[in-house]
Amino acid sequence: MTVRITGDVHGLVEKYVEGVQSSGCEYSLQVGDMGFYYESLENLDFHSHKFIGGNHDNYDYYSSCPHALGDFGSYSLGPLDFYFIRGAFSIDMKARIMHERQTGFVSWWKDEQLGLDNQLLALSSYKASKPRVMITHTCPTEIAKHIGSPGALKAFGFNPDTFATETQVLLQDCFDSYRPDVWIFGHFHRTIDFQYKGTRFICLGELRSIDYRDGQFINNNKLDSVRQI
Repeated sequence: MTVRITGDVHGLVEKYVEGVQSSGCEYSLQVGDMGFYYESLENLDFHSHKFIGGNHDNYDYYSSCPHALGDFGSYSLGPLDFYFIRGAFSIDMKARIMHERQTGFVSWWKDEQLGLDNQLLALSSYKASKPRVMITHTCPTEIAKHIGSPGALKAFGFNPDTFATETQVLLQDCFDSYRPDVWIFGHFHRTIDFQYKGTRFICLGELRSIDYRDGQFINNNKLDSVRQI
């Protein structure tokens, strides 16, 4: 059995569904930023095909979408057992709020990151679970410092040297408490695959996928470069 894991979709849901269907995989998992409309997911069996929320997802409907996994927790999808934590911070939040005021089109939700109570619950649950595989939308702070774009942060008025988000700090606390074998995420619009402190980190770009089969993660993507860390 094969589990296909895919990076950000950014509203290209029909293309994502077509890719999953044509792959022949029995199961699929998407790591966040599916988009704002989920109707096309009805073409996939929600028992076998799941996604987690990112910072470009519709939190008016996320909790009621049968394909959405929820906020955090342990989950088994076919042969793959993993722990997940949803959410991330939008560096373009102010621009999206302004756009909503001008047009009425909603594209930002305050629930894009877990609230403090859920952050604490997620950390405690993660420590107890000690997962071999971690699936998130963004990544721990120290990883983000090396793979993120200082230019993008500066463009939105943030200092790259001091920038941190609640979700990345939470994930850093998770990583500091227990290091999984594999950590898969998206958010950074890059495709990279590297080892750090004994954990294999895999970042997936838009609509980039890897397969989990026979106990292994198979990455056939052309990879972006990453600084040695």
